[in-house]
Amino acid sequence: MPPGDLVIHDDVAWLETLVNRLTDQHEAGRTPAWAVDDAPPKFVAGQLRAIVGVELRITRIEAKAKLSQNRPEADREGVVAGLLAVGDEAGADAVRSAAQ
Repeated sequence: MPPGDLVIHDDVAWLETLVNRLTDQHEAGRTPAWAVDDAPPKFVAGQLRAIVGVELRITRIEAKAKLSQNRPEADREGVVAGLLAVGDEAGADAVRSAAQ
């Protein structure tokens, strides 16, 4: 079973919204930030007609906890010590629990 549904978008309004959101996100750290509205409208319209949007609608997520449970005790103790050294008590507890 695939992890989601693949949806193809060719609706110009949907694509314009997405292109604006992506541009705003990726230009946010730049000075000055570029915006789609900075380009000539005719150019933008032509570009939007040439874009095919691809969306993956996630329907399922699978995950595994890799907590050194397959490692020797000395390695697990080292992982716990390292996590505690950076203040990650919850992570250290998780490693301890996975070993039991």
